[in-house]
Amino acid sequence: MKFKELELTNFLSYEHLLYNFKDSAVLVQGINKTDENQKSNGSGKSGLQAGIEFALTLTNSRGVNDKELIRFGHKTASVKLIVDCPIRKEQLTIEATLNLKGSNKLSLSINNKPLSFSTVNDGKKMILNWLGISKEDLFNYFIINSTRFKSFFNSSNKEKVDLINRFSDSSIIDGLDSIDTSNLMSKKLKLETEINKTIGKIELLEENFDEELNKDPKEALAKEVKKIEDVIQDWEFTQEKHNKKIKACEFEIKDIKSDIQESESIIESLQNNDIPNDEREIKVIEKELLENQAIYDKQEKAFKNIKLKDHSEAKKAHKENLNKLESETSESDERTKSLNTNLSKAASLISELNAKLAGTIECPKCSNEFILDGDRQEILSKKTKAEAFLEKVNNKLSEETLVWKEIDEAKEVIKKIIKQLNVVEDQEREQYRKEEASLSSARRILNDVEDKLSSLKLKLSKKLDLIKQEKSEIADFKLEIKQQQLKITKNKNSIYINSKTIESLEAKISDLEAPNNEDVILSIKNNLNKLDQLKSTLDADLISVEDAIKELDQWSDNFKQFRMYLANKSLETMQFQINKFLGQLKNDIRIRLDGFKVKANGSIKEEITATIIRDNERTVSSLSGGELVRVLFSSILANRYLINSTHPYGGLDFLGVDEVFDKSDSLGMKFLVRSAAQLKTCIMVISHVSDEDLAGEEILTIVKENGISIIKT
Repeated sequence: MKFKELELTNFLSYEHLLYNFKDSAVLVQGINKTDENQKSNGSGKSGLQAGIEFALTLTNSRGVNDKELIRFGHKTASVKLIVDCPIRKEQLTIEATLNLKGSNKLSLSINNKPLSFSTVNDGKKMILNWLGISKEDLFNYFIINSTRFKSFFNSSNKEKVDLINRFSDSSIIDGLDSIDTSNLMSKKLKLETEINKTIGKIELLEENFDEELNKDPKEALAKEVKKIEDVIQDWEFTQEKHNKKIKACEFEIKDIKSDIQESESIIESLQNNDIPNDEREIKVIEKELLENQAIYDKQEKAFKNIKLKDHSEAKKAHKENLNKLESETSESDERTKSLNTNLSKAASLISELNAKLAGTIECPKCSNEFILDGDRQEILSKKTKAEAFLEKVNNKLSEETLVWKEIDEAKEVIKKIIKQLNVVEDQEREQYRKEEASLSSARRILNDVEDKLSSLKLKLSKKLDLIKQEKSEIADFKLEIKQQQLKITKNKNSIYINSKTIESLEAKISDLEAPNNEDVILSIKNNLNKLDQLKSTLDADLISVEDAIKELDQWSDNFKQFRMYLANKSLETMQFQINKFLGQLKNDIRIRLDGFKVKANGSIKEEITATIIRDNERTVSSLSGGELVRVLFSSILANRYLINSTHPYGGLDFLGVDEVFDKSDSLGMKFLVRSAAQLKTCIMVISHVSDEDLAGEEILTIVKENGISIIKT
């Protein structure tokens, strides 16, 4: 199978890309002209492999939400991948659409005929089924990046063994090299147990046989009589124990009946005397409670009718008005002072002007009047104005006097109102306190009566509980009497049975005769013969089981050896493929892989080691950067080859590696790509290693400019 065409639309930094795959190796490098400080980073070179990855699995390895794969500023993105399978003569077209709002879409077609499926997940399964390659294998052997890549040589021994076993076809003997013999071992154990039991029975019967041969009939009779007499004695002792138990039960019954009488006396006393007295007292207290409740309710109603008026706002308003009047008084005082000042000035000016006018001189010639200091007319004019101003000031002073008087009267009125409000407030509070005290007193009295009533009811309840308890104890006592009576009956029955047993045993002694043991000896012989036959059968079965276990153990060893052979053959195949690719990459290094040996205890040692063979033997980790790159690349190619070799349609002719070999310099990378080109397979090596001097068909340059990535032509 081959990738034919990849088309990206608004995917990552690609506005539109159409790429046709070639049967050769190509080195993908990048140039970021949008952010030149990044050099090749962020150029979009990894976007090619990301597109392939998303088309095949609808997932991304960037650790981001799928919606972040949509180019900034766009609502949708699409990936289209065409895969060709010449053997089946089928061409699979995958078209995946990412939506900023809503779920992803997927459409599939084979040879332009649409495929139907229910969900996107079902479509993903159809892709992988058609490829015949699992998602894990795709990411491990075909589409590799630096975050997921783990070389064969750096893998744990378990991971190496699992990979080799996968290619060895050892699954055909899974379970055969560890054959379960537990059932046979269990059967063996059971047979050994049965044989031991049979041997024990045989030995016991042989002892009984010898005893019966040497037995004296009279002595045997005496022993049998002695046994029966001993049994009779045991039964008589048991009779005595039963009689003692009966007496103990009768004494217990007597004590219980006494307890019942005591409880009944307590109940009678409570029911006839204490409880009636308590009930009468409760009725009296209940009547008292009703009376006090009525008093309290009346007091409470009176208390609720008291309305404590809040005079604070009214007093506050009056105080504010008083403060305003005080302020107005101050303002009036200030105005009065100013007027008095003006009055003094005007009077002084008039006096001054009058003085000047007093010095008027009449001209003898023209009879014209004049003064020595100033113009007389001017002074008269000033005097007239001063006198008018003086009159005005006097008027103002009169007005201010009236205003001050009004303010003072208003202040006195407000002070009287505030004083009255304080008196009313004190009266209301005193009345409230009196009513509150009366209500509290009524409440205390009511509480006392309620407490007294509760105490009496509690006392009565305890007495009723006591009656209930005593009645319950009486019931328990009566039940215990019945139990003791049952014990007495049981013991009497046992005494009767024991008596009959003793009579039977005494009769048996009378009937005893000296035993004839010939029948017993014959019976023992027959049983011995049966047991010998059973032991022979069990011995034969045990030998058969032990032989079967040995045979299975041998087969298990053979299968282990065969598994080791298959694994080593697979290891040899991998070694051959790695070295073959190393030769094609023009490298003189060779690899030796060792593993899968049989240990002294018969188990297989599964430990895979890799050794570098050139001028001397050394480890893979000792290689230089360029040499290590070639070895790792060869191992990847070998793994891919082994995967494809087991594929029914030849596998996938593609290998993408993203920044896995960046330990190599630009020349080493170019040499690697040119060497890989000789393999005639589709290989895409993505690397941040770039050199503008590198040129050739094996170089694919991705340029990002103004935020858009394109293939440089």
